[in-house]
Amino acid sequence: MLKLYTHLYAWAYLRNERQWGKGHDHAWAALCGVSILAMLNVGTIVAMTSAICNFHIGEFLKAHSTDTSLAVVVGIPLFVWLLVQRTGRGPRLVDTLREASVSSKRKMERKLLLFLVGSLVMFVVSGVCLALARRH
Repeated sequence: MLKLYTHLYAWAYLRNERQWGKGHDHAWAALCGVSILAMLNVGTIVAMTSAICNFHIGEFLKAHSTDTSLAVVVGIPLFVWLLVQRTGRGPRLVDTLREASVSSKRKMERKLLLFLVGSLVMFVVSGVCLALARRH
């Protein structure tokens, strides 16, 4: 899954570069997009765990709202930055993909599309599961 985040970063970077031209803002835009998806996936995991284990996440969030918000808003983007940018995986993959064939780029785009759609579907499913768990 972590490899998919790196690939998503590289894809977003190259897409922004194609659309807006060369510049330094592409790295930050790509990191923001990957961070948002990572937050969505963490929220999915928390919601599913809460629904399955019958853990009332709302009570926990009321008691620790500032700490939890700070951890999510700072921790996940920091993790994504460390994973992609600090290790150098993202920029190396961007350079590799610039020279890749069209067929290999299409294959990667299909994987990323599946990952994105799967993440969104799982987010909705986790919300439904959480709502159903609260009804009983």
